[in-house]
Amino acid sequence: MKLTAGDAVMLGSLDRTARRHHVTLTWIPAGVHGTAHTVSDQSVVVRKPVVDGRTARRLQICPPSRGGLSVSEMSIERFESTTSEISGSIAAVGRLFAKSDGAGNAEAMKNSRLSSPPWPAGAEGGSRRFAVPLFTAGGVHDHQLLMHQITRGDRVRVYGVSLTKATVSLAEAVVDRLERRLVRFVEARVGALADTDCDGSLTVVLSKLETREQFLTGNEPVRGCVRAADILAPGDFGGDIIYLSETLRVDDELDAILAHELTHLAVFSRLCTTTERTPLPRWLNEALAHYVECQVNPSSRNMATRLEEFRRHPADFPVIVPDQHVSLSLRRGPARAAGCLFLSSALSRLPEHAAHDIVAGAGGAVQRLEEVTGRSFGELFREWGLNMIAADSHLPRWDVVDGQTLIQTLTGTAQSWSTPVSSDGMLAIKSSRDCRLQVTVLNGGLFRLAYWIPDGCYRR
Repeated sequence: MKLTAGDAVMLGSLDRTARRHHVTLTWIPAGVHGTAHTVSDQSVVVRKPVVDGRTARRLQICPPSRGGLSVSEMSIERFESTTSEISGSIAAVGRLFAKSDGAGNAEAMKNSRLSSPPWPAGAEGGSRRFAVPLFTAGGVHDHQLLMHQITRGDRVRVYGVSLTKATVSLAEAVVDRLERRLVRFVEARVGALADTDCDGSLTVVLSKLETREQFLTGNEPVRGCVRAADILAPGDFGGDIIYLSETLRVDDELDAILAHELTHLAVFSRLCTTTERTPLPRWLNEALAHYVECQVNPSSRNMATRLEEFRRHPADFPVIVPDQHVSLSLRRGPARAAGCLFLSSALSRLPEHAAHDIVAGAGGAVQRLEEVTGRSFGELFREWGLNMIAADSHLPRWDVVDGQTLIQTLTGTAQSWSTPVSSDGMLAIKSSRDCRLQVTVLNGGLFRLAYWIPDGCYRR
């Protein structure tokens, strides 16, 4: 690949398996003769300039132009920009999206003791049994509890195991925020919520969701969750239920958590209305939930750790993490930030109902995204990388050194960038076929493209 002074290179892998790939790069300055000048079967050459990088669009989360709104009432605005930093534009609250484990949960429920806490006179009254998920260092187990209704509204009921002042305050805030804004907000963008237990209300359960051992593992705290099994096969204990940690504070962060879990609930509710039950892959489900929560509360704190780690090592964290991937830390960690940022970029040119169209679509995640956006995954992936590097000058970049070989590692659908070269020369690039390497050459406002050719060669 020939480069001129000032050019930079963006590498991306289109492999959706989340495997690690090694890309070998060798820089030969102009006028130096050697075998590196020969383009090998897996080296890269570039095509003609086609796009002005300065017009690439991206999404920024920011307050609306009108004044007098609290953080809770902030909304999302789409605009063209290449100067604001991504680090300040996406913040989200991440929580584990629980999945019932049939045999293990059944045994845990069998061995658990039905609890009935003391309930003072004058409480709202009404009780119901729930199989509440309890996250431990070794996995998730259901804990069967008899819980009492703390408060209710026109559409929401809140249950808990205690009636402390803090719990009552939290329950009342949950009802107020869900009914005043959030249910309507999520349904308008993602889809209607199903009443699968036919009780006429959305149910919120306040409880302890994790053990101290789980908390000490260093994973993100479990602040809330929604389970597909509760909605699709409610049985005796399920239904349209959101589980929230009883230790949550009543602040603007609560809006983000509720929006995230409501989005999961809307996604699963869609499956109740169709005979073709094709769920969203977990990575896209989580990306969508984080995307919506950022619309509700741009300054939410909990995504900050994931985003900070992603920005330090973007090549280590793929957008797509297959559901069967064994690494829980990869599924729950900074890859969530990659997914959220990618989805924000992909939807930045589309109307607000685009999220609903993705949920209502058929097929896998990539197929849905391509149908809704009208663009290939490769195009969306390249634009995401361009948006990131244009918006954030602090993303790490690698240097090419005269006559030396550099190895870059990409984990699945991840990106990396070089610094501009200081002189003309040739960059020889080699990778495995499985990497499905995507190369973009940036030169000022322009970028040039190179695509993977099925026979394993890159051509002009």
